[in-house]
Formats: sequence, structure tokens, C-alpha cells
Amino acid sequence: MKVRLYEFDFIRAISALSVIAIHTTSAYILTNDIGYVWNQLIRYAVPMFIIISGFLLYNSDRNKEMGYLSFLAKRLNKILIPYFLWSAIYALYNFRGSIIHDHSLGEIVPYYLKHLLTGIDHLYFMVIIFQLYLLYPLLKWSFKKGHDKLVLLLAFLMTFYFQLASYVSNWGYLILPKKLLVYNYISFPCWIFYFALGMYLVTHMDKWKDKVTNIKLNISLAWFICSALLIAESKITGTFESSMKPIIIVYSIITFFLFYLVSKYIATKTFIQKIFTWISEQSFIIYLSHILIMRLVRAAAYRIGFTNIWDSLSGMTLFFIVTVLSTLVFTYLLSFIPFISWLGGVSIKKQTVFNKSQELSL
Repeated sequence: MKVRLYEFDFIRAISALSVIAIHTTSAYILTNDIGYVWNQLIRYAVPMFIIISGFLLYNSDRNKEMGYLSFLAKRLNKILIPYFLWSAIYALYNFRGSIIHDHSLGEIVPYYLKHLLTGIDHLYFMVIIFQLYLLYPLLKWSFKKGHDKLVLLLAFLMTFYFQLASYVSNWGYLILPKKLLVYNYISFPCWIFYFALGMYLVTHMDKWKDKVTNIKLNISLAWFICSALLIAESKITGTFESSMKPIIIVYSIITFFLFYLVSKYIATKTFIQKIFTWISEQSFIIYLSHILIMRLVRAAAYRIGFTNIWDSLSGMTLFFIVTVLSTLVFTYLLSFIPFISWLGGVSIKKQTVFNKSQELSL
């Protein structure tokens, strides 16, 4: 029986909360300095999610023998059904005006089908994960053959180049065709390094865990320096809305190791650990649902007359807190429903926090 790696529960939970923070602070970037800094400091969120995805998948699967089609059938079912359902939910929400006033569904179906390939709003992440799952068996085979360092290097060069292409296009420099740049944000080359890095960290876990602990002051200093550079670079270049640029590759790696160090402390606090474990297990549905919850929270405040409640620094902070709490309550209530897995959640009967007899494996 494998022992659950609670450190990675912490990292995944923080990443989920950071995604919510990115979206709740985005409206304040130009009007609030603290909102701007906060938004930039959490730009690791999507890269971190992908690192964790690669890590957890390879950690649980590397010693298993499974055919390509069997693997895809098992894994894709877990993401495709929630993806189709949440895409439908967001399509209905985005066209709620037409449905209510015109009693028409005519525009929704074409909109829904068109955006299945690119993802509605934040669901673009699912398109990326789908591609990475398609590539995973090949990556796994290469790692098992001992080519992990070569794969990681090639993945880094690919991600660096494709992210650099999006970055320099802001100033009119094209190192990729325009047609590719339009969809660069959902193409696997932009993100494959993070996924391969997660797998690489599994392969060499015994080596890097001790090294990271021994250089924790260096990692902390590197994080502060890289954070300052990111904040300044985003302001100078005007690329503060992007998580696809070379400096964020470095920043995300450093942040991962910093979070690992913090998680070693959190893992000794039983109650706090349980909270992060629960959020980690429900991170998929939290990610999928939080935009809807965020919009409903904002709309509800306006409807009852609190038109300025989200203004200022205190309003931004309150908006984040209310959105997080509402999303967590929504997720908890859904966990009592048997078919929550269709929406990307975990039934309360299967959660580690509520089921002490469950095998603690990843």
C-alpha cells in the first residue's frame, strides 16, 4: 500500500485557490496596486496544476502495464464527461438572456460545438490536459527507457519556444505563423514541459527532496528575486494578463519547490492538512465550477443593491473570500450526490478525509 503524499495535496489545493484568485483579482489589475501584485504572484497557478497532473499520474501509473486504448478509455472518461457537461452549463449561462427573453436555444448549439475544441472561458485547460493525456503513454515509454533527461530537455525547448512566440508577438515579432499563434494558448507545446517536469520529479524524487530541504534559504531568496522581476517585467511590458512567458517558467519551478518546503510544515498540522486534502481531492470540480460561482456571487450582490461592495482593496479581498467559500460549500453539497463524478467531483464516501479505511495512494 502506497502512502499518500500529503505535500502534494497542499500544492494542488493552493493551486486551485490560486486559480480562483487570478480570476477574482483580474478586474483590479489596472486600478489597484495590491490587486496587480497579488494577480502576478499567483501566475504559477495553471503551470502548477499541470506539474501536479504529470506528477500524480506518473506516480500512480508508472509500474502499471496498460495498453494505449485502455489507458485513454480509463483516463479520458474522467475528464470528457465533466468537460461536456460543464461546457453545456457555461453555454447556457452565457446565453441566459436569449433563453429568458427570446425563449430560444438556436445560438447555443453552434456556440457549444464550436467551443468544444477551444474551451469556453477557463475550460481551455481541459483541452490542454486532453492533449497531454494523448501524449502520456509515449512520454511514459520514453521515461521507462531511461530517456527522461532528454525528454525533459526537448519538452523545455518546445515550451520555451512556443511561449516565447506568444510573448514576442506582443511587439509584432512573429516566430510562429499567425494562425498557430491564435490557438497557441491551448496547444500542448506551450505546456508540455510542466507535465514532463512532473513526471521527472517522480523519477528522481529521492534525490531532489533532500536537496531542496538543504537549500531552503536559497530557494526562498530565489523566489523573492524572481517575484520582483516578474512584477516589474509584467508592468514594463504590459503582459500582466499572460501566464505564457519565459519568466513564468522559471517562477513556476521555484514556486513549486517553495510550496513543497511549506507543505512539509503543513503536513504536521492534522486539521489544516485535512482541509487541504479535501480541497485537493475536489480540486477538479472546484476549478470547473468557480467561474460560474464567481459570476453568480457578483450578480447576487448587484441584485440586492450592493453595487459598490466589491470596490477598493477590501472589496477585492471580500470578493475572493466569498467566491472561495461559496465554491467550497457548493462542492461539499454536491459531494452527497452519487453522480458528482460526472461533474468532476469526488463522492463523500470516497474522500480520504471522511473514509479512514481508504487506501492512501495517489
